[in-house]
Order: sequence, then C-alpha cells, then structure tokens
Amino acid sequence: MRQIFLFLFCSALLGLPFSKAQTRIPPGLENASRWTYDIGLSTGSYNSRNYSELNLGLNWIFSEYILWRNSAFSRFGSGIDSVLGLDSSARFTLSAKGDSGLGFNFFLGPGYRFSNKENSAVLGETGLTLRVAGISVGAGYKALYYDNPGTNPDGTSKSRTDSNIFLIFAGGGAF
Repeated sequence: MRQIFLFLFCSALLGLPFSKAQTRIPPGLENASRWTYDIGLSTGSYNSRNYSELNLGLNWIFSEYILWRNSAFSRFGSGIDSVLGLDSSARFTLSAKGDSGLGFNFFLGPGYRFSNKENSAVLGETGLTLRVAGISVGAGYKALYYDNPGTNPDGTSKSRTDSNIFLIFAGGGAF
C-alpha cells in the first residue's frame, strides 16, 4: 500500500511543473487539462459512532467530462480512532455554465481509500456543486466498502459498509 501511495503522490508532484500556474482560465481553454484544488468537510456514522472528516483535494482535470481526484483526509470524532489517508477517485462530470459565470457541476465516480489495514476501502461518490464568480459550493454522498474492517473491542466484526455526506468548498484557482 505504501508503494501505491508513493506512486500517486509522485504522479501528482511530477505533473505540477508541466502545468501552467493561472488564476483565470483564458477564453477557449476551458476544456484544457489543468489542476485545481478544494477543501471539504463531511460527516457520517460508522459502527454507531458519529465522525467528521476534513479533506484537501487536488484534481487533475483531463477534459470537461473526467477528472482524477486525490484527497488527503483526516477522520476524527469522539469514541473513534483518528484515521489519516488518501482518497483517489475518477470523477465523471457534467457541467453547465451561463454567460454570467453561474453554473453547476454534477459528478459520479469510483475510487479507493488508502489508509491503514482496517480503513482501506473501495468507494463510490456522487455530488453537485454550484459555481458563482469562481467559487464553488456543493454537497455529495460517498459510500465505502471496507476490504478488511477488523473487529470491535468485544470481538464482533465491524461493518463492511459506511457512508457519509460531504460539503465542498472550492475556488480561487487552478494550476
């Protein structure tokens, strides 16, 4: 798992020097490959315990219909162990925007959560963001299926499934 994480991290770093830093996308290049970033907050319940997650995402937009997202996350809450990791997913998107800069983006896609042995999971996510003046605000739903969920302190198996609802705050720029 460390090798996969290292590969994804190095891939993201190698792509940065080849992309052009920009604060606005020039007319006619809206669909060109570029990098963007976002932060998010989510909440969920796993094994009858509520948790929150904070994430910082880096998105490589291949075209107007697909992007690859890598998001470092931290899960925390009372009565649960803190978890750190990386969510990597392909997002298929459908976007529309008006002349006034108002627009929306719908996404759907599969991915994988890289974390410790008990918290690595296959994931699927969907959501909708609204864009106004370069700022995006949205919400989504993520379903997780754990490979090896482990056991509770009383010896019973932890649930293989988990889901959370998340908020998205993005804006300001592209690389």
